[in-house]
Order: sequence, then C-alpha cells, then structure tokens
Amino acid sequence: MLTAEHTLLVEGPAEVLYFHWFNRRLGSLGRTTLDNQWVVTPGGGIDKVGAFLTLYAGKELGLAVVTNAASIKNSAAENPASDLRDSELLQHGHVLTYDKYAGSPGNGEAGIEDVIGRKNYLDLTRMAFNLEPDLMRPMERTSTSSASNVTAEVKEFMRSLSGGPGRFDRYRPAEFRIQQGADFSLPELDQAMDRFESLFQDLNAMLH
Repeated sequence: MLTAEHTLLVEGPAEVLYFHWFNRRLGSLGRTTLDNQWVVTPGGGIDKVGAFLTLYAGKELGLAVVTNAASIKNSAAENPASDLRDSELLQHGHVLTYDKYAGSPGNGEAGIEDVIGRKNYLDLTRMAFNLEPDLMRPMERTSTSSASNVTAEVKEFMRSLSGGPGRFDRYRPAEFRIQQGADFSLPELDQAMDRFESLFQDLNAMLH
C-alpha cells in the first residue's frame, strides 16, 4: 500500500493509467487537471478500503475512493462491518461512483471504461488487440448484449470470436492508451474529456 497525504484509491492499474492519460490530455489543453496533491493508488478492490481506513486512523491524511456502486453494495453484503455507506469517507463525500460521470446514474455496474464512453472504448480495444475494423463494426453500430457495462460487453464479444484473442485483459487497452501521446484521438473524445474533467473537479474540491 502506498500512503501519501492525499491518496486516491482506485480499483487497479488500468484505472491509474487512464487517470494519468486523461490528466495529461486535459493539461495539454489548459483545462482542469487532477490536483497533484492526489496520489492515485490501485487498491485491488473495494474490500481493501477497510485496510486503508485502519492504516489512516488517527493520521491527518486524506483518502478518497472512486469505484462502481455495485462494488460498494456487494462488499457490504459480504462483510457488513466494512460497509462504506456507514463510513466517515462517505459522510464527507469522499466516495465517488463512476455511474455519475458515465451519464448512467441508474447503472451501478458502470466502470471507468463507461466514463471513457462505449464508442471510444470499442475503438480503443480494437486498436489495442489489433483487430480488423470490419470485425467489430456490427458491435459498434448497436449493442445487443445484456452485459451490465461496456467492459463486460467486450469480454463477451472477445469470447465469441473464432480464432481471436479469446481472453480479454482490461489492462491491455489501458496500456495501449498510455503509450499514445497526448494528441491521440478517439471518435467521441470531447465528451470523454468533459466527463473526466468533471470527475477531477469533484476530487479537487475535496482538498479544500
């Protein structure tokens, strides 16, 4: 665990890479970036937040969590003692869920890929896995999947491909993204930029 005066806890390394890339892109345009007081840290799941709270007890340190709403609910069901809804973190507004920024407040399963946007993420996945454009075109036109978020939809699609990569690793598109320069574009990047800027603004407000 990495401790800093202000630690922003996210699910894993993919989230860290996306935060860094969008922060770099926003900064290149003179827009709001994530305050550098925040240290973005992969926590390995919402169930690890209890350990962070214990670590931070009695210290003048700031902790915020960005996760999906379903993870909070599931974690509370498995271990009621760790329910974030009863924690000081939530009382102080330091727990943010991706559905708010993905424009889908009713979807508790929304993750950071939904904040990036479905069309953007499909394009990013295609490039990261070096898939032919025609292969994903039917999926890009419309979603016929019952998957709860775009990541689950892509996993389902990858498994259906004959002779394709099969197993989907969500770190790979994130790694591909961070390797691109700040001028790298996607079909609906402007909308994604607005969503990440809103998220960063809300996180920065916690520091004041």
